[in-house]
Amino acid sequence: FWQLFVRPAGTGRWRLATPPGVASNGGLVVASLGAGSVVAGFRPSQELSFSPLATTHDNGAAWTPGLLDAALADVPDALAAAPGSGRLLALLTSGGAELSGPGGTAWTRLATRRALAASAAGGRCGLDRLTAAAFSSSGVPLLAASCAHPGTAGVFAYAGGMWHQVGPALP
Repeated sequence: FWQLFVRPAGTGRWRLATPPGVASNGGLVVASLGAGSVVAGFRPSQELSFSPLATTHDNGAAWTPGLLDAALADVPDALAAAPGSGRLLALLTSGGAELSGPGGTAWTRLATRRALAASAAGGRCGLDRLTAAAFSSSGVPLLAASCAHPGTAGVFAYAGGMWHQVGPALP
């Protein structure tokens, strides 16, 4: 079973803060909402097809349950939180990504691996699989991917209703 520990600023001490009542044997990922607030996503195990979520705004003293009605991918950055808005971005075991509304509710499909690979941006990289989710400092959803084409960084931003390759140029 995985455990979540917190170390509030100024205390110098670690404290167990795993949300109660959630099986963590599938693993967990955490995304920062800022200032002592985090959302923990639990990887499914034992044939579950969804991922429980839990949000805290007080360094793990109290938790609010949530749900992603899909399975979080088995990568360290499978869950990201947008600065200030409370929107979440999740990578799924299906190879796609879903975006939530504020507070981690109202999830919608943002991308599939197949659709992103077929896009002009994904084609330039020879997109293989999605490996990380993030948000830019202005709240733009970002996805990272492994690329088959040498010298290509697979970093994509979703803006204007389409994906754009924004990874740095590699030598």
